[in-house]
Amino acid sequence: MAHYTLIIEDHPLYREGLGDTLASILTDTVVLKASSAEEGLMLTDHLQEVRLICLDLGLPNLQGIDAVSVVRAKFPKAVLIVVSGTEEAGLQKLAVERGADAFIPKSAPGHEIAAVVHRAMAGEWLVPRFDPGGAKSADSRRASPFLTGRQSEVLHLLHMGLSNKQIAKRLDLAEVTVKLHVSGIFRAFGVNCRSKALLIARRAGLLSSA
Repeated sequence: MAHYTLIIEDHPLYREGLGDTLASILTDTVVLKASSAEEGLMLTDHLQEVRLICLDLGLPNLQGIDAVSVVRAKFPKAVLIVVSGTEEAGLQKLAVERGADAFIPKSAPGHEIAAVVHRAMAGEWLVPRFDPGGAKSADSRRASPFLTGRQSEVLHLLHMGLSNKQIAKRLDLAEVTVKLHVSGIFRAFGVNCRSKALLIARRAGLLSSA
C-alpha cells in the first residue's frame, strides 16, 4: 500500500522546493501538492495512508490556526508539520495547541528541514524552542475542547439555527469551508451531530441557554 505525503503551500516555488526536499529524504512516499487547504483535503479525500502533512499558515481562504485544526481533524494520525514565514512564538504555540507536531520556519535550510521531518516521522513530538520544558502529550492537546475563533463564530450561527449555506453567506466563506469548520467543532466536542455539539457547548457556558 502506498504512503502519501501532502504539501499544502500556496507559493509555487517554495511548494516545489519543499516537494523536492521531501521526495529526496522520504523515498517510500508519494508526494502530493496543493495550493490551498480545501484543495489538499479534496485531493486526499479517498486516501487512508497520509503519513505526513506540511501545512503553510498563510494560505488563501481557510488559513492560519483554523487550517491546522481542520487538517488535524481530517487526519488525526498523520504527522502534521506547520511551515510559516512568521516565526512568532505565540503563533507557534497556538499551532502546537491545535495539533501540530512540529514547526518549520521558511527560512530553514534543507538540512534542518530534513532533520525535523526525520524526528517527527520517528514519533518525536517537537516542542517549539520557546517552550522547551512545558509539554503535554500531542494527544492531550488534540483532545482540547476549545475552538478557534472562526469555529466559535460558526458555533454561534449553528446555535441561531442557520444552515451551512446560510453560514457561508453570512461569513463570506465557501460552503465546503463551513462544512470543514463544523467537522472540527464535532471533533473538538467528540460528537457527530449538531444537537449534541450545541448541548455540550451550552453546558460548557459557550452559548446562552436561551
